[in-house]
Amino acid sequence: MSIHTSPPSPVVFRQCRLSRGWEPTQLVGHMKIAARGDGVTLPATWLLLRLLFLWENQRATVPGYYAALLHRVFTTPVPHQHPAVSS
Repeated sequence: MSIHTSPPSPVVFRQCRLSRGWEPTQLVGHMKIAARGDGVTLPATWLLLRLLFLWENQRATVPGYYAALLHRVFTTPVPHQHPAVSS
């Protein structure tokens, strides 16, 4: 028996982005890094920002690859930044 779970809604993606304190451009950067790991080149940043706005405001449906990519970006732990060591 397989359990099929649908990807989170765009509203959830927006909440995840905001909870991490990311601006849309930061999310796009994380998306590009994750996609590069898949061997995929994403569209230009300006276009991804426009798409992200449309998805987050439920004006367009998030395509399957992008939904999976966003899910992966948000389920990957954020690396902790080490405080600068002053000498």
